Amino acid sequence: MPVLKVWNSKRDKKKLVIVSEFSIAILKEKVTSKLDIIPKTIVLEEDGTEVEDDDVLVELKEKTFMALADGEEWTLPDQIIIEEIPTLPTLPSLQAIQEPELIVENENDNEMSLPTKVETVANLACRTVLPNGLPPPDKISVPDLSPSLKLALQSGEKSAQIFNQTLKECEIFYTTKYPTIADSAYYQAIGKKMITKYPSLAYADGTNPWSFFVFKLGQRIRTQRWRENRKSKRQVNDDDDDSETPSTSGVSKKFRLGSKTKEATNNDIPSEDWNNHVTEIQKEWEGKRSVVHLRTLLDQTRAGRSKWMTSLKAGKIAPVIGKFPCFEEGIFVLHEFYSIRNKANPEKAKNDMMTKLESLFQVASKQKSLPEEAPELDILQALEDLVSKKKGKGQKSKSCIKVVKNVLSLENIPKKHLDSEEESPPSLIVFKNEDEVLVIYIVADGCQILDTTRCIRTAVMLLIASYYVFDLDYPAIYGQFLGFLQHWVVGDIFTQNKCTNWINFSEQYRAHVKK
Repeated sequence: MPVLKVWNSKRDKKKLVIVSEFSIAILKEKVTSKLDIIPKTIVLEEDGTEVEDDDVLVELKEKTFMALADGEEWTLPDQIIIEEIPTLPTLPSLQAIQEPELIVENENDNEMSLPTKVETVANLACRTVLPNGLPPPDKISVPDLSPSLKLALQSGEKSAQIFNQTLKECEIFYTTKYPTIADSAYYQAIGKKMITKYPSLAYADGTNPWSFFVFKLGQRIRTQRWRENRKSKRQVNDDDDDSETPSTSGVSKKFRLGSKTKEATNNDIPSEDWNNHVTEIQKEWEGKRSVVHLRTLLDQTRAGRSKWMTSLKAGKIAPVIGKFPCFEEGIFVLHEFYSIRNKANPEKAKNDMMTKLESLFQVASKQKSLPEEAPELDILQALEDLVSKKKGKGQKSKSCIKVVKNVLSLENIPKKHLDSEEESPPSLIVFKNEDEVLVIYIVADGCQILDTTRCIRTAVMLLIASYYVFDLDYPAIYGQFLGFLQHWVVGDIFTQNKCTNWINFSEQYRAHVKK
């Protein structure tokens, strides 16, 4: 289980905290017993940046955190702790003089290392470049802002738009010119210089006029680094490992899938051959539409397809379906998904997930006191309702399942329900007559994916598969339900914030599984 390092606000007590999963709520609960405080916020110990999301907690798991109770504020730690110079007896030929020593705390093992000889503070200040390639904090430069922004700041204009634009330009400047900047001393120096130069940036929120600016700038820079790190993890390189089974130890970004299996390199093909295979898929789709042949071609182009999709704008699936038109039918999306989960045995991946989903339906039906012979569509809607966010702060859940009733026949399907906006997330559309399901579609980004089975459980798997196969983020309005399916059916840990309903039903289902 994950182990995190946490200080109290005074830095006189530090504990290693074991958590069952990367969750801010769970961490706060554990900290309450470990540090004898009721934490209101969790921040980074080094610069006070607040950690609000579970996925960010995962990315920063190697960092040291600080728990702040209500009314407590993060304060700047001492930059150098110099051991007091011992007083030695004066000898006739020698006056005992000791160089200052630095006590360095080892964050990896929570122990104090032996004193290490270091340069004095005065010597450090005299240097123009430190060993990390950065100038000393007091020598760090500030960006030359855009003319219009500079004019607004110099005239004393104060607004959220001006403040945020300044943060954006500073973020670009420092992540480009000083990509390794991390120490809080630099952020403090930058903040002080910016507020001195542009007083309208000062806000009475913190111990200094520049505290709020420092906090927000640090937050933006760390978020940008986290995004870049996420992008690098998404890329599939020739040197990547060729594990064929999914890992549940991976981490996720906001509303992102808990882990993804990287494509095996032994199935990668040269770009020229890949293009030929893509053309062959398009011709086959226009011609015989052999399922076996199309699946083979999809397997052979999967690695290249994964690389190519990283270049697409977020939320886009239309270019993918345009290039691989067989994805208009759900059977090929599902084959891709199950192959990603277990390339050696996609059928096993399918059977495992369908078994879990059936078990989940049983518990949801019982929890909602539905009749024994309740239609699966009713059970699905009950399950979505059980884990939806309905109260509290933040985005409330909306249904990603739309049921169109009283459709007489396939020829009478109202086409307007198949329309979707550009970059809209996948959702499920079920067309029914009085009693039966006529047809099911996934709609997203102006596209439709047809589920030819008319089976609700298969449609559920097609919905979650669409997010995996097309590498899409969960929107906040669907995040709780999709995250629950990801966690309990797919087997990837859902690391985003979970609502009370999600947690409560999860505990009930966990108890059922243990029986």
